[in-house]
Amino acid sequence: MAPRLRAADRREVETLGFTPERGLLDSFHRSTWARVALTPSGRPIAAWGLGLISTLGGIGGPWMLSTPLIERDRRAFLRESRRQVAEMRQLCPILRGLVDARYRGAVRWLGWLGFSFAAPIEIGGAPFLPFEMR
Repeated sequence: MAPRLRAADRREVETLGFTPERGLLDSFHRSTWARVALTPSGRPIAAWGLGLISTLGGIGGPWMLSTPLIERDRRAFLRESRRQVAEMRQLCPILRGLVDARYRGAVRWLGWLGFSFAAPIEIGGAPFLPFEMR
């Protein structure tokens, strides 16, 4: 899946200092649970998961990486993403993460899901927005 990432996903991962392959592997290894969506022919659409930031505080770190195939059925993606966030919140009532502020589609999607944003911080010379849902 890593070689097929959407350009904005690739840029975000690389700005954080990872190759797409390492970013995907690290995300999986740090996750309490993770999922992969495939086409009927087995081509990867997206991978996502939840890592624990604080077990005492019930804080989890959601992540997602996608390929261009995710754009084929946006309604299904939006419906399923709401369901997946609800599942994450059953494990961790507080979700926190960072998103590349230049990745407008991801920022809009996170806002649509109900995440709030804090002031941008700089990582790797790029602005990143901390996001949270309580």
